[in-house]
Amino acid sequence: MLTPFYSTAQELVTVGLSGGFSMFPSTVNAVGTNPGLGFCLRYFSSPRFSMGFSFRKTFTQFKGTDYKVSGRFSPLTLSMEYYPLKGKFSPYIGTDLGLQFSALDLTYNLKQESYDIPSYFFSPKLGLKYQFDKRWMIVGEVIPNFIKFPNDDPVFLDTDLMSKTNFRYPTKFTNIQATILFVIE
Repeated sequence: MLTPFYSTAQELVTVGLSGGFSMFPSTVNAVGTNPGLGFCLRYFSSPRFSMGFSFRKTFTQFKGTDYKVSGRFSPLTLSMEYYPLKGKFSPYIGTDLGLQFSALDLTYNLKQESYDIPSYFFSPKLGLKYQFDKRWMIVGEVIPNFIKFPNDDPVFLDTDLMSKTNFRYPTKFTNIQATILFVIE
């Protein structure tokens, strides 16, 4: 039987569902709240350290004077977090590393092109964890994302239709999300 998470030593495995939104720099003309949903699996090797993986899907739109872009960002993430305080309530720092798969649909003068764009990312993060009881916890996170493309340039920028717009794929943006975690016994 598991003791409460905020005890002195134990290992835990959690599964979670997350929801949140992404904030993009004003230079990319994002429209709306850019909602996202995801799931995660975290392994707490102690009350102070966790690692895991997650998958998230964010839906977004960008709009310029002469174009509209609908996008779906799907990062596959490896995560690590450090919790300096033990207890029911604890701040933490961490990092996410992974691959992001993006699908963009660009509309310009009634013409449309679609792009599938792979990229890498690195994301430092800050969060707060609250342990309700030995089975449930919630975390809130602020995650700045830094995107890196293979060969330093997304291939789709060279297409005829894309060259007619001023849209550029965002390489920096921030996610704000909350995750409900359930402890697996």
